[in-house]
Amino acid sequence: DNPYMEEVENLLTQEETQNMDMNETCSQEQVTEKIISDYEINSKTDT
Repeated sequence: DNPYMEEVENLLTQEETQNMDMNETCSQEQVTEKIISDYEINSKTDT
């Protein structure tokens, strides 16, 4: 079980809902990358 991946999926679902009218694969990938990099920065800060 990876709570982080669940979190990402929740965030992506929210993003998709908000960006329904401009929902493009490339922007979706950028959102994913941003979330992941934010997560990595946060986890470094935590440790």
